[in-house]
Amino acid sequence: MVDFANATGTFTVFPAFNGTVVATDTFLLISGWKFAEWIVMPDVAITDTVTTTESDAVLLELATAGQSYRVNNVRLKFADPGANTVTVKLYELINDVSTEVDSFTVTTNNYSSYYGLVDMFGTSHLAGDNLKISAVMDAGTCVVTGQYSYEKSYTA
Repeated sequence: MVDFANATGTFTVFPAFNGTVVATDTFLLISGWKFAEWIVMPDVAITDTVTTTESDAVLLELATAGQSYRVNNVRLKFADPGANTVTVKLYELINDVSTEVDSFTVTTNNYSSYYGLVDMFGTSHLAGDNLKISAVMDAGTCVVTGQYSYEKSYTA
């Protein structure tokens, strides 16, 4: 069922029935079936100074059970870290624990590009209910800029 018109008592179903519905047909309606819908969220700008203390560039955590995120795009650009190294880390929830699952390093040799998910982690998108991308320097500081786009699920 996709709709019900209270005024006429008419149900709309999808897919449509194969045959004609007649007055003697009976149906069982079961309440509570739900499906996930996705809401496109506004892009989030990233401007941060990376230090020797790990900081979150992208942090998506849901408190509501049964909901999820899809990160469709991340672009990060770092200033020249000089003689230092920036480590970008990807965390996902594994067995209810936020766990580092991949990392990417930025040095003076590769800092000048905008890096996306494929460049850093070999994936075109992220999905889950607890996602984090963080950055940390081995010494000194470095500015990171960029943005990310994501969708958030809800149960309809």
